[in-house]
Amino acid sequence: MLSVSEELRSILDELDATFRFVHVGATVGPSKNDETKLVQISQGYVACEVIDNATGEKYHSERGSTEGDAMEKAIRGAITAPKPLTRSQRMTQSNLESLSIKTENESLKNRIAELEAAIAGKKK
Repeated sequence: MLSVSEELRSILDELDATFRFVHVGATVGPSKNDETKLVQISQGYVACEVIDNATGEKYHSERGSTEGDAMEKAIRGAITAPKPLTRSQRMTQSNLESLSIKTENESLKNRIAELEAAIAGKKK
């Protein structure tokens, strides 16, 4: 069984995340010389996915030749990877964007009114 080092466990705790492995087997196909025989087309690999505990969403993944290698790469890469937003954070972000658009619309409407007044003043 694979054990997680204290350093990597500490990183996961700080990120409030966990991980899982995905094992992908080698791809095989018919031989070019003899279609009755199978040959290996590509090697298999191990992927480690880092999952945010708050959302349950995967947000970083790395491949490696072994579980330990993939885990080390994935956890270290997750440090700088953008974490998924919670539902509440997405709603807050959406509300802020809506507020920004409303403010910009009001500003543009005021500017249009100023320009229309200036044009009307020049026509007289």
